[in-house]
Order: sequence, then structure tokens, then C-alpha cells
Amino acid sequence: MSRRRSAASAAIFARHAGHPDDAAAILSTARDPRRHTGGDLAVRHGDELERWLTAQHDRAIARGLLCRMRHVGPPHRRVGAGGHEIRIVGLGPADYQGQLWGGRTVALEAKSREGRLSRDELPEHQRADLEACAAGGGLAVLVARLGGVIHAIPWRDVPWCSPRGGKPSIGAADVASWRVDPRCELHPLDAGWVFYLSRLIGGA
Repeated sequence: MSRRRSAASAAIFARHAGHPDDAAAILSTARDPRRHTGGDLAVRHGDELERWLTAQHDRAIARGLLCRMRHVGPPHRRVGAGGHEIRIVGLGPADYQGQLWGGRTVALEAKSREGRLSRDELPEHQRADLEACAAGGGLAVLVARLGGVIHAIPWRDVPWCSPRGGKPSIGAADVASWRVDPRCELHPLDAGWVFYLSRLIGGA
């Protein structure tokens, strides 16, 4: 099924969006067909990062590096005939919620961009969830794939900057020191594989 929406269907979907920024983005994309190509590319890159993270987390749990990890979304309910329509009914937390052995909580937000990542691309409620996790002693991390390179950045250490007076954002060069260990790119079943969060949790 195509991910593209007509202006009419986008308007219906946007009315059910759980956050004003989400609704605005849906309508903006539908009104400007030139954004579909970039939007579809972002979706594809996001799906690739999601699959990579799932493999990483599953292997880390199997090795005892993580207690649990879940990919979560906003609260929703099914409506309409047969329950085929999904309606967002609230605001969700950061993308991934988990726990280390010993009880420390983990909150991760994952973003994939070819260029710079704007802070505004993280909805306020997700930024608040990451901040709350960090404030409570948990591990809050922005996982940013920028230009094909994956970085795991502690939330409070994200070096947002405003090049040429623009909106706060980050590029690959800004977060180069947080690039994940190259051995993370090995297949999770490879003996030389290293969990991408090992640097932050002290695991191996």
C-alpha cells in the first residue's frame, strides 16, 4: 500500500493526529507534492534504522546486556467498521523504552537523516520524556543516523547548534565523537559484535 496521501485523506488523518506538529506535517506534505520524495526517503531510512535497532536489542537481551526493550508508540484505539482505522488518542514517549539489569531505565529516540537533524523534528513531548528519564537517573539517548553513520548520544550531551543563525540542529560532524563502535555494524551473531550502547552502559 502506498504511503502517499491525497490532500483529502491527509486532512482526515490529521484530525486524528495526537500532536499539533504531527497534523501540520501531514497536511504540509500533502499540499506540496515535492515533499513526497524526501518524505518517502526518510520513511525508508527510518525503517532501516528500526530493523537495525531491533536486531541490536534482541542480541543484547540474549547476551544479558539488556533486561528488556520495547519499541512503543502513542496510545491509540481502533475505530470504524471492523476496527480498521487507528485513531491516536494521546501523546507517546520516546521511541524505545527499556531497562538495564539492576533497574536503570532506558529511553531512546531514533532518527535517520541524510543531512542535518533539526531539534524541532523531535516533538516536545518526546524531548520531555528523554529529559525526565535523564533527570531520574536513567539512560536517555538520541540515536541519530546521519549521512549513513549511526551515533548514540546521551540526551543531555546533544550539541545542538545553529549554523548561520538557523534553527538548532546537529550534523554528522557535530556528533562525530559519539559514533558507535564500528564493530556494531557486524552481524549480531558475529563473535566480534559489540552492542552499540556498550560505551554508555559499561557493557561489552
